[in-house]
Amino acid sequence: MTWYKTLRFKCQKNCSDCCKGFEGYVWLDKKNIEEIANFLKITTKEFLKKYTRSVFGRISLIEIKNNFECIFLKDSKCSIYSVRPKQCSTYPFWKQNISSKKAWEDVKNDCPGIDSEDAKEFTKEEIEDILNS
Repeated sequence: MTWYKTLRFKCQKNCSDCCKGFEGYVWLDKKNIEEIANFLKITTKEFLKKYTRSVFGRISLIEIKNNFECIFLKDSKCSIYSVRPKQCSTYPFWKQNISSKKAWEDVKNDCPGIDSEDAKEFTKEEIEDILNS
């Protein structure tokens, strides 16, 4: 049984807190790879060589080593926003983040868009659609 009926969130432009400051993985599938390469006007081979790494047999974006910033974060903005990976576009509605009220509150401490003044109210059904997209 789900602990929430609705959750409130609106991405705060130029926040980029979820794109930097901690080591992690941004997983890519074949569609992401092709879309981003096309957006950058390079081949998928060039994209894979310059912007990704293989981890546990999967493909992840690289990050800047000294601050763990996403390679595509420029001046606190996503330079590939229109083709950003699904993992990025569905944040903070990840299963682990909505698994409990405590998990959501923990994420809220790091994300100013959760329960922000201008936040959109997402219904349980809308969140399930995001999770299943």
